[in-house]
Amino acid sequence: MKRKQRTQDSQDALYDNSSNDSVYDDYYQSLNTIENRNVSAPLIASVSSPSLIQATERELSSLTEIEPVSTTLLQPPVPPIEGQPSTGTTSSAPLEFDFKRTIPERMAEKASLQIKRIVDRGGIPIASHDDILNVINSTIISYFDSEHEFIFSLYRTNKLADKVYPVSSKEFDCCINGCKMYYNDDTSSECFSCRQPRYNKEHKPRSTVSILPLAEQLALRLQDQETKEKLIYRHNYKHRDGIYDDIFAGKTYQKLKKEGLFNNKYDIALLMAWDQFSPYEQKKNHSFGIIHFVVLNLDKTIRYQNKNMLTIALTPGPLSVKDLWLFLGPTMKDLDDSATKGIKIEIGKENITVKAHLLGVTGDIPAIKTLANVQSHTSFFGCRICPLPGMHDENGFGMYFNDVDNEYNMEWRTKKEFLEGTESGIVGPCKFAHLYTFLSAEFFTGDEMHMIGHGISHQFYDLLIGQYNLKTEWNKAHENPFQIDNIAEVLEIPLLKTSDARKAAMSLVRACQTALSYSITRQQADVVESDIKEWHSYLRTLINSQILSVSVFTPNQHYLSHVPELIRRMGPMVYYSCRCLERMVGVYSNLLRKSANPSMDVNKYVRNLAIGPYIDTVCGTTNNKGPSKYVYYVDDCNQDAAEIHGKLKKADMNAIIQDLGGVNGGELKRAMISYNRQNGRNVTINTRFKYGQRMWIGGNTFSSLIAHRETSRAAYIVRIELNVDVNLCKGKGSIDATGPQYYFGEIPFFMVHKQGQDKRILVPIYVYERPSIDPSSGSVYITSTSLKRLIIINPESINNFCGTLTYGTRSYFIWPRMISHHPVVMAMIHGAVKNIFT
Repeated sequence: MKRKQRTQDSQDALYDNSSNDSVYDDYYQSLNTIENRNVSAPLIASVSSPSLIQATERELSSLTEIEPVSTTLLQPPVPPIEGQPSTGTTSSAPLEFDFKRTIPERMAEKASLQIKRIVDRGGIPIASHDDILNVINSTIISYFDSEHEFIFSLYRTNKLADKVYPVSSKEFDCCINGCKMYYNDDTSSECFSCRQPRYNKEHKPRSTVSILPLAEQLALRLQDQETKEKLIYRHNYKHRDGIYDDIFAGKTYQKLKKEGLFNNKYDIALLMAWDQFSPYEQKKNHSFGIIHFVVLNLDKTIRYQNKNMLTIALTPGPLSVKDLWLFLGPTMKDLDDSATKGIKIEIGKENITVKAHLLGVTGDIPAIKTLANVQSHTSFFGCRICPLPGMHDENGFGMYFNDVDNEYNMEWRTKKEFLEGTESGIVGPCKFAHLYTFLSAEFFTGDEMHMIGHGISHQFYDLLIGQYNLKTEWNKAHENPFQIDNIAEVLEIPLLKTSDARKAAMSLVRACQTALSYSITRQQADVVESDIKEWHSYLRTLINSQILSVSVFTPNQHYLSHVPELIRRMGPMVYYSCRCLERMVGVYSNLLRKSANPSMDVNKYVRNLAIGPYIDTVCGTTNNKGPSKYVYYVDDCNQDAAEIHGKLKKADMNAIIQDLGGVNGGELKRAMISYNRQNGRNVTINTRFKYGQRMWIGGNTFSSLIAHRETSRAAYIVRIELNVDVNLCKGKGSIDATGPQYYFGEIPFFMVHKQGQDKRILVPIYVYERPSIDPSSGSVYITSTSLKRLIIINPESINNFCGTLTYGTRSYFIWPRMISHHPVVMAMIHGAVKNIFT
């Protein structure tokens, strides 16, 4: 099988941190090393490149005129992590790891590891695992082959897995309540926060925490040939001016690249995330923390998969972390070493040095507060991006951000401010600010899930129903039944009484829809900015009319004003969202809820989830699976071409066809004749065909009406794009008006049809002839009297999934990443509604 499965000049000036004031003080010492670092003597010299350089050692030019940075600049001093032992001057040689691989050869070893993978993925209790082994060993193996080696016990399998996985965890003593982590030279005997003793009566640590070294995990991936080839997506990324379609399209990465970073095709870009969570519904006082990384080098379609991300550690709780930087110390050291020294790897007979750089940090507002070392969002200077002062509400309570004169003109906080601290919100030096990749406040990215998915959506809903600050039971982004990106416009906004209200609400919806898109143009980013200004202007009108309180301008509303520039600097928000982090939180929460001693088991769970994908590689479980006999495709060379999944059944258009999603043979035959004529083929139709229930194309799996009978998933409604000669449809006989139009329809089934030597996958679809358009929102809807017509299309004509929302007698179409009143989309829909079936 050949197939394998968005600038303002004032904002640009913010990148010019050309101050020559000295920022060297005792804080900027050499970062100390951690004991037990597994770094061998260097074999080659470090590649000279400015991976970590103080802003005081260079003058940053504006983004419009970027001069390359000299590769002979001195490496910067870097901040120490409290508690780390000092070992003096460190070597500048690249990191080198000698992975002693143990490849399981015997069938019993491979089978034992594969069963462990199943148990770990499913969170199966130990007792159940033992029961499974008992059945396999005493019943199956003993019966069929008594001489065959038995499957290993869980204890023996864990030992084998540890032996197979070459990355060694670093273990540190930890406060019994999870307040702090002790370094190996820390002689304190009790926690500074809770005053709990460090040791028990036997002078053994009462609790420990394991850190999976970041640099070592990256090195392991670089040494795997298949993974290494996937890491060159960043190198191969083609930047198109005016289009933001990845984090690499933002001004920040483009500036760093022009200055000399990422000059090796294997150099790694990282995104870090931090969060604290409780997996228990009733036991809210037990808090865990997760340190997590996304390897941005991977293709957008796979980088956020669980197996491709890196969890460094879980803090054990039960209390929240009191000094996060103690837990982050080893990882910060790895980040500095990986960026300045690099990691030595072999490619063929050549040794090269690969460097890894942190592009940004993501998390919710409280998490970023800690990492950025800024004041709380409820403080007078509560914004981490700009120094806009807050204000109390009319009763003197709270802290809100309503400053029409300054909000859109505030300069973003600079690198120098984060290095030194300020009196306007940055309480002290930020331990990330020494990184060369730290340009200014955009380093602490905005998380769309908490800001828009929870904060703005929740508040907007309360405003719509007239009960602002209403307490509701849904308070998590992923549980929110009201999605501002599409449901608001079709169900609520048309009911607003004034045109000003409808216009403002649609501005907010459209801004959020665009901000959540995977690809955004410079013009769209500008529209997002004007839409947010429109929305905020309307809110201020209501405040001046004493209809609303100033409390409507929450921190999330203020952060919304920074979204357009954040897109220009860092690309679309989906690429630094917390959604992938929250998904991993869900994975660990499921495991922790089943644990009798979760504070002790966190270390095991982190290591097991890291070992799993590696086991799949060494055991060949990801590569040996052959193609399913129930996957049918025509194009053997194009891996994105359509595939029909599931068993194909035979049918004949001339025979009586049992229910095929409401299609009869004569109707299908007429649609086939029309399809062939449109494609210049006037032939006698072969009435025989095969049909299936599901089709995969371009990374998406579409379902059908006949599959819907067996599952509740309604993935058979789609939006399609067809090239239509509008004038010809009107009977004008012109061929100059051909262009794309959007239609909506339902797929009854998928078919494989052979006409002569031409075999192809085709899609019958019931297209709605004349859907209606709501003038206030631009939403497309149908009613019970809407007419449908069966046509045949090529799989590539399917543009997107669609859903329907029923409100009264109307069923509104919604689809992923829909943007209200998008001029191109609306023109294509209007054209389709007015012309195609006239």
